[in-house]
Amino acid sequence: MNKPGSFQSFFLPCILILSLCLSVLTQPVLAAAPAANSMQNYCVKPPFVSQSVPPMVMFEVGRDHKLYYEAYNDGVDLDGDGRIERTYDHSIEYYGYFNPYKCYTPAGGASSGDYFTPVATNTDRFCSSGQWGGNILNWMTMSRMDVLRKVMYGGQRSQESPRILLDRAYIPQDAHSWGK
Repeated sequence: MNKPGSFQSFFLPCILILSLCLSVLTQPVLAAAPAANSMQNYCVKPPFVSQSVPPMVMFEVGRDHKLYYEAYNDGVDLDGDGRIERTYDHSIEYYGYFNPYKCYTPAGGASSGDYFTPVATNTDRFCSSGQWGGNILNWMTMSRMDVLRKVMYGGQRSQESPRILLDRAYIPQDAHSWGK
């Protein structure tokens, strides 16, 4: 089938000889390749980066209606005792913007509800008359979005100086009923 002088009869042996020579010549180079990085070194920085750069992380959270529900709803067992907490339980420390061991009053007096200021410290989370405990304020006011914001970056700030004011999340007034 192969005629003398045809393409296959001449170039096929040449390609085979050339590939054999290249494999013999490159074998010492491949044998001297550096050892692979360990996983610990690989995770420190990408192998293609010549200098260390601080990482940038993007965290995306959906802004669906579930994040605007109350953080402590009345149908969850919060303390793992097998019973659902249907109302405020003083033995549970509720996470939130307010310090559970401080007592608060509205800044402009009892009629003003703009913001609360701490007025006293307590050890048992009980406050005197006319004051609100931080623990019950956390239970009443925190939405899931507020908890997420506090965990991720300390909360949504509306004012930085002379004092920091944290705003709670906007709660839509449609079907997001709070059963408190």
